[in-house]
Amino acid sequence: MNEQQNIKNIRDLQRALKKSEDLLRKVIDTIPLRVFWKDRNCRYLGCNKAFAKDSGWEEPEKLIGKTDYEMAWKFYAEDYQKDDRFVMETGEEKINFIENVVNEKGEHRYVRTSKIPLYDEKERIFGMLGTFEDITDIMEIKKALKESKKRYEELTLRSRALVFELDPKGKLTYVSPSAKALFGYEEEELLGKMFFYELAPEDQREELKAFGEEILKQGGTVSDFEHTLQTKDGRRISVMTNGFCTLNKRGEVESFQGIDVDITHIKEAEERVRYLSYHDQLTGLYNRHFIEEEMQRLDVERNLPLSMIMIDANGLKLVNDAFGHKAGDELLLKTARVVKQVTRKEDLVARTGGDEFLVFLPETGVEETLKIQKRMEDLAKEVIVCNLPLSFSVGSYTKKHTRITMEDALSQAETRMYRQKFRERETVRKKYINGILAQLFIRSPEEKRHAERIKELSRRIGVSMGIEGGNLQNLERAAYYHDIGKISIREDLLLKKGKLNKKEEQEITRHSEIGYSIFNSSTEFIPLSDTLLAHHERYDGKGYPKGLKGKEIPLWSQIIHFANLYDDLTSTRSRQEVYSCEKALEELTEAKGTAIDPDYFDQWLEVIRKTE
Repeated sequence: MNEQQNIKNIRDLQRALKKSEDLLRKVIDTIPLRVFWKDRNCRYLGCNKAFAKDSGWEEPEKLIGKTDYEMAWKFYAEDYQKDDRFVMETGEEKINFIENVVNEKGEHRYVRTSKIPLYDEKERIFGMLGTFEDITDIMEIKKALKESKKRYEELTLRSRALVFELDPKGKLTYVSPSAKALFGYEEEELLGKMFFYELAPEDQREELKAFGEEILKQGGTVSDFEHTLQTKDGRRISVMTNGFCTLNKRGEVESFQGIDVDITHIKEAEERVRYLSYHDQLTGLYNRHFIEEEMQRLDVERNLPLSMIMIDANGLKLVNDAFGHKAGDELLLKTARVVKQVTRKEDLVARTGGDEFLVFLPETGVEETLKIQKRMEDLAKEVIVCNLPLSFSVGSYTKKHTRITMEDALSQAETRMYRQKFRERETVRKKYINGILAQLFIRSPEEKRHAERIKELSRRIGVSMGIEGGNLQNLERAAYYHDIGKISIREDLLLKKGKLNKKEEQEITRHSEIGYSIFNSSTEFIPLSDTLLAHHERYDGKGYPKGLKGKEIPLWSQIIHFANLYDDLTSTRSRQEVYSCEKALEELTEAKGTAIDPDYFDQWLEVIRKTE
């Protein structure tokens, strides 16, 4: 009986063991892991179905006794066995490490592997047990996320944008790497800072803090919010913030995710455009556009008496013609400085036209205005432009009642300014013209000696032709000033002796036209301007600047041209060899009918013979 019971118990145990083994096998084959075990020689003792399928052998039984060199991943066999031996020889586990594997289709996959030693009943290691799971999809997602993050971070760096995240209290929990470029902070330096407070300039913190608290309280969004933040080194930058609050299932704020775009360059460009729209680009003063808009604000009773001073810089065209536009700009800049220097902080100073300036003086009576005007005129006398004294005409008017319109008041100031300009015009222009000639003679003393010789010879020729009185004086003046246009020629070229190249010749020939422009600026000198313009014209039409010929050339121009030809031959001004009077007269005969009118040539030649 006992024997039968024992047999029954053994069979029950065997069935239970079989059932347990079947259950274990079922579990091993069902779990989403590849399971395998090996002996000390790294030969497979068994595996689950998923592992067998990946190996290329399909059934677990077929793997028994085989090595990794006989599997689909044979290219990695050496690395796998190296790990196996490490586990079996050291008894240390290797848990959750990433490695590559090749499946039965030849696909390269990423797996997360764990390996542990197997012990027998005597605690001796007889093999190892391993598991791995395919994490290729996870790795690909991570790789894609990493690449996406990299592209995103590169984008934020290139676009000068900061991506950030705040906790419900407004503290930074994430900032993109662009924080360094934008703010000068390392990422870790910003984490934990109150975005809507600590990054703002001190004078704007409370306002920005209140704004941020309201957004986080309401769980709202921020769209194109422009504000100012401060960098680590104290610079202020303009940013545009866009962002939104994320909410949990209970509707509570979990975070605020936003992006700040640096718009400093845009704001600076806008400010530059705004500045240029209201300021004169050369002098930096306000312009007419600003004054026209500002006049309405000025035209209020509290500004009365409201005075205005209109200024016109004298000689701008003359300076431009003689010395070039750079010198003209210098004249305008110095005029602006003088006006600015004598006016007060509350006064408005503007350049309203080419050579015109306007000053508004709020709450300023007639007496004080005249004092300012006097200081302006006195200071101008101390200022030099191209070795010429600065000069301008001034007119002022004081508006005492609101019933007088701004237009009428400005008209009164303008009228007074033009009256002064008209009274002093000829004196000023004559002073400028004489000053220009004096400068030319300082630069080249030989030019002065040349002018005196031409004046004297032209006078003698004029007398021989019956020119007398005022006409003779004008001929002498034209002869003396004939080369005044050379003031525009650079000094090295003016003093150069010998042959000129083509470019230098072209520059020299401009002096006739420059002289014409200078003389045309003064009523007193206008009658002589055509003489100066044509004093290098030739009878045969080969002269300059117009190529006049024959009787088209003014008589006085021909006289001056003849005198020039003789002086060029008998002086060191333009040649190394100086001719005697006799030899010069021989040379001059070639000019008869070519450079000089043959009707006058012999008479003029005789004047030289008698006087030289």
